[in-house]
Amino acid sequence: MRTISKSLVLIAIGLLLSSGQGQSQDDTAARLHILKLIGSEGRFVIPTDGQQAEVFRRIDRLDIDQDGTLSRTEFSEQDDGFTAEVRERIFNSADIDHDKSLTYDEFEEHLVVTDEARAIFATIDSNGDQTVSESEFIAHCKGESSTVARSAFLRLNADKNGSLTLPKFLATFSEWACLEQPPVTARLVAKQKAYPLPAENQTDAFRARIKSETDVDKLPPVPKVNLVLVIRNVSNEPVAVWPRGSVDEATVTVKGDGLVRPDSLQGAGGSSSGTTPQPIIQPGKTFRVKVRSLNPQENFIDNAYWTKPGEYQISASYPVYQNLPPHLPELFPNQPKPTGKPKRFHVTAPPITVLVTNEKP
Repeated sequence: MRTISKSLVLIAIGLLLSSGQGQSQDDTAARLHILKLIGSEGRFVIPTDGQQAEVFRRIDRLDIDQDGTLSRTEFSEQDDGFTAEVRERIFNSADIDHDKSLTYDEFEEHLVVTDEARAIFATIDSNGDQTVSESEFIAHCKGESSTVARSAFLRLNADKNGSLTLPKFLATFSEWACLEQPPVTARLVAKQKAYPLPAENQTDAFRARIKSETDVDKLPPVPKVNLVLVIRNVSNEPVAVWPRGSVDEATVTVKGDGLVRPDSLQGAGGSSSGTTPQPIIQPGKTFRVKVRSLNPQENFIDNAYWTKPGEYQISASYPVYQNLPPHLPELFPNQPKPTGKPKRFHVTAPPITVLVTNEKP
């Protein structure tokens, strides 16, 4: 059982039974500390192979219109026995970007969180009657005072009906788990803010060629850019940058009038490996990733072309990790040792605007 420090417990005690309090930073910390008190590893735990397979299976079954996302209505079609209120609360928690649909990544995170919540509930429910009483909850919180455990139980049991049911526990657990934030921040810096566009790339023929191409090897080079993604570790623990030995490329998102992509591109992806140490970002330090094109991950099929002058918005995301097993420990013995389950954070920089102009003759 994982416990929290006494100083953190005092924060939780002061907030657990307060009434009418808004979602303050301290209140958020108290809720997350309660989850840790009962054994939660957090929302960013890397899914198992079985969980990834389950995500594909359930999305394929629930995604009626086959658009690759789950709407609120599609999500509610699950035969889970929950009430509409509980499903609504869980959906809102899973919808991290609040766009009223769940992407694959959001649904994957939702599954990891709810799987953990179910496992914790089953552990606390010592008599197996599908409810958690106050006495069971206090017994589960070994190493903590009964006062702290009782306060945590009362906060989780918003209905004040004497026991916790699984549906309400899952809903509250999901809402609180989504409050956890990544240990890093990201911002995108434009080393070059304006890019010339050749006249031949502004024609209808060029747009038609891009949209109809099915072979990635026959496409022209993707437009080049000169950007830097700056990632800062704002936590008190080191974070790793890439688990397989070589530094990953950022994932770039581009929006703007005149942006064209192939409709049905075929090609092969790839992955990298190596014998270099995992880059580590120490607390308070930054890590910089150069972004040199609109498709920096050249082994992956996401070719985008701007075909009209004007403003375009560019964002970039990047994965960082905590608690990874040391990479090549026999060669690099000083890498951070895991303190819990491996966790992955995809941080996204707010979009910046670049200008595409007519190329000078």
